[in-house]
Formats: sequence, structure tokens, C-alpha cells
Amino acid sequence: MPDSLPGDATPALGAPTSRATLAGVPFIVASAVVFALLWALIRYASRELHPLQMVFYRQLVGMLAVLPLLRHGGLRLLRTHRLGGHMVRAFAGVTAAYLTFFAIALIPLADAVAVSYAAPLFTSLAAVAILREKLRVRRLVAVAVGFLGMLLVLRPGLGTMSWGHAVALAAAVFVAVSMISIRQLTSTEHPRTIVFYNFCLALPISFVAVLPIWHWPSAWQLAMLVAIGLGSFLGQMLLVRAFALSEASALMPFDFLRLVLAAALGFALFGERVDGFTLAGAFVILATTVYIAHRERAERRRPKSLAKPL
Repeated sequence: MPDSLPGDATPALGAPTSRATLAGVPFIVASAVVFALLWALIRYASRELHPLQMVFYRQLVGMLAVLPLLRHGGLRLLRTHRLGGHMVRAFAGVTAAYLTFFAIALIPLADAVAVSYAAPLFTSLAAVAILREKLRVRRLVAVAVGFLGMLLVLRPGLGTMSWGHAVALAAAVFVAVSMISIRQLTSTEHPRTIVFYNFCLALPISFVAVLPIWHWPSAWQLAMLVAIGLGSFLGQMLLVRAFALSEASALMPFDFLRLVLAAALGFALFGERVDGFTLAGAFVILATTVYIAHRERAERRRPKSLAKPL
């Protein structure tokens, strides 16, 4: 949920230049490392800082970081006839960030990462409802199996699911909405335009939200806030670059490294232990999303006259 925060930096922002290669693997691995460290930092910082504060500084630092990108396109990148679409994307993205930050503060890091893998499953369902994509048996079965994997992680009714897990699940839903919004916007908008309006519109939302609990951070807290903002921006840029170079089906298995690192950091820094159900459930979820991505790639390569709905 690397808008999760990877969920926010969607593959839709880039079209693979060489879909048969693994050129994007170093970037997806680097993004997994960055996001695992970032989520550990968010967990640590949540002892002193409110998630509303962290999200505001994330948006502020991201806005400052994205401004230099406009030099390559000038003011023409700011032209848009789809402001409403940008507003939906920004609202969904910042809401996903709020929920993700709250979830990281409430539940083990490995659990938060495992639930975040469900975002593509919700995206598949949202694509049917919003984009009118057709859903055939194989894709439907894959989505159903993915949700069974999510039940392995959450285990509702067995006393292991908490409010934090519900918050993480809600974050995955909003990541899916954000991804669908980007899919719609990329039909007419430049990727840099989408990125700019995301930060431009989400920043005032996060500012208004933080006002009731505002307090000036100490020097150490400010350093953590800036690191969170820079880490989030770097992780998203690495993710976008990875998906611009290689197909999602080739890259997504490597994102499992994010769970492994999160589990290791959670144990080393916070004494968190990961059970086999969480690992098994995360593997099932990720495997089904890889299969769905593979089916989508196969359909794109098939001639339109022969293509069948997934």
C-alpha cells in the first residue's frame, strides 16, 4: 500500500519499454527496501508524532520534491480539463496514506504489509464496477483465492483481527480507488501532470486535517518527518521506474522482499513475531495478483479480434 505507499505510485504512470526483460527488477528491489525502512520509521515515529502530522509533512516534502520535474515540461503540464478526476485521485491517495499510517502504528509491520498486498485485488473488482472491464472465470477465481489468502492473514472470529487490521484493509480499498483514478487520467494526462496535481491538491487537504492537533516538532522530530517525506517520494519514484521498464507480472514476485524485510525489522526493532498464517496468506495474495497481472499482459498482447475478457 505504498501510497501506500506503492499503491499510490501505480504502474499506470509508465508503459514498459521492454516487457520481456527484467530491467525493472533492481528498481522494485530498491523500492521494497526503501518502503520497508520507511514503514519501520513511521512505526518508530508514531510514538511521538500523530499520523496526521506525518502525512502532512509527507505531502509537503513531496510537493517540494516534485516541483523540479516541471522544468522539463513547463506550465503546459499544469493544463488539464479533468480537475475533478485529479481531485478524486488526490482524495483517495491522501486517505489511503492516513489509513496506512494509522495501521502501521497499530499492528505489526508484517501484518500491515501483508494486508497491503490486497490492493490489486480490490483494483480488479473496482475495474469491473467503474471501468466496465469484463471479468471471466479464471480472473474471478484468482480474486477469490486472493481474498482467501487475506482471510488467512486476518483470521476474523479467531481473536487475531484488530481495529488496526480493519484500518489496513480500508487503506487497501482506497489505494485501489487511487489506482483506478490514475488509470482513467492516463488516457489524456501526462504522468508529471498527474503527480503534480496529486501533491498540489492533497497538500491543502492534509494541512486542514492537521490543524486541530498541530504543534511545532522538535529538531529530532522534524528530521524524522523530512526523512518520511523523502523516503516516500523516493520509494514511489523507484516503483514508477520499475514498472516503466518491466511488466507487473515479472516484478511483483520481488515485492515479497518488502514483507520479509518488514518482518525482520519488526522483530529486531519492536519485538514483533510473525506467524505462519500471515506469511502463507501474504504469499497466496501476492501469487494471485501476479497471476492476474500475467493474464492482463496476455490479453494486451493478443490481437483485438481474438481477445477474450479475462
